[in-house]
Amino acid sequence: MKKSIFTIVLSVLLSVAGIASTNPIKKVTINTDAAVTMSIDITNADLFETAEFDADRNNLVFETNASISFIQIFNQDGELEFQLPVMSNKVTISQSIMGDGEYKLGFMIEGLTDIQFMDISAK
Repeated sequence: MKKSIFTIVLSVLLSVAGIASTNPIKKVTINTDAAVTMSIDITNADLFETAEFDADRNNLVFETNASISFIQIFNQDGELEFQLPVMSNKVTISQSIMGDGEYKLGFMIEGLTDIQFMDISAK
């Protein structure tokens, strides 16, 4: 009886641990403005010190904890529109290069092997 109870408890614990370790992609809104909304995967939000829209200058402003090698801008069809070399931890992008629509920005950040993505919705 002890063996069967132990087996059941162990199975439940392993199942719960397996479910808890998966990170579903959750989005958190970083900045909302009448013109631009930015959201980032919650698992990547701590990489950004600043992610905002400067409405006075119509610019997207990003500052990260580490140097950004480059930024890729994908349109709503998933096509690469721009790849911008940065080599700094701070970058300003004019919203005019994107126009209206849904975009995905990919940040290649020094020390990370995967590109970190952010969704941009511009009106």
